[in-house]
Amino acid sequence: LAEGRSVSAVDYLRARRDSAALASEVNLSLRDIDVFISATTPSVARPLSEVDAADDTYKHWNTRYSRNTVIGNLLGLCGVSVPCGFSPEGLPIGLMIHAKARDEALALRAALAFEVATDWQDHRPDLSFCE
Repeated sequence: LAEGRSVSAVDYLRARRDSAALASEVNLSLRDIDVFISATTPSVARPLSEVDAADDTYKHWNTRYSRNTVIGNLLGLCGVSVPCGFSPEGLPIGLMIHAKARDEALALRAALAFEVATDWQDHRPDLSFCE
């Protein structure tokens, strides 16, 4: 949000117009696709103490972690992340399920189908390091 303070209204409106045009193209491309999946983040979670160590490290990791989820925001898609494993360090890994705009019910049905077919939602990370 802090970076958005320097964006002019004209630039913001142009960006929204461009985003809407891109969303229309993507919706056309996705016309025969119900959902698409990806990793929620392109890399496994890092300890919060590392991510929040300074503003620079937060910006570095925030940009990388949001890469796969920001597409939904940019294009007006809906999505849900479900647990699908753990890193070797025991940190969670997520599966991102995207559906078309305003089709939350389909995204949630796909997430439920994944959870019924697996048991990842029943696993809990070892949080003893937080004690």
